[in-house]
Amino acid sequence: MYIEDGQQKIEIYKKIAAIDNLEDYDELIDELIDRYGDIPKEVENLMDISYIKNNGSKVFIDNIYQLENTLVLEFSSIDKISPNLVHYLSESYIRRINFDLSNSPKFKYRYGEDMLLELKEIIEKNKQF
Repeated sequence: MYIEDGQQKIEIYKKIAAIDNLEDYDELIDELIDRYGDIPKEVENLMDISYIKNNGSKVFIDNIYQLENTLVLEFSSIDKISPNLVHYLSESYIRRINFDLSNSPKFKYRYGEDMLLELKEIIEKNKQF
């Protein structure tokens, strides 16, 4: 077990749930390594999911789900999608991303080796537009 003490485990879960940006993410990584040693992949995945959940809503992503090897990111409104973001993603992820900019806009993204890392990168890039 990575964190033995129940109280410390709850404290860390709260910090994971509060990850709001990459600085928070990196600081928690450092803290976990300092206190408990190398981070298991399961803990890293939990941190990634928390980051994605907390930041996806900030960029107006209402829902994210997986269909085979494709992630679908549903947006609240077409007005919330920057044309510059669409241009950037289409150039960066050639043949791996499709856009449906209808009344229920969504991106369909065929991910590679590390789905959560790639999704974090897309959300982080979305925050810049």
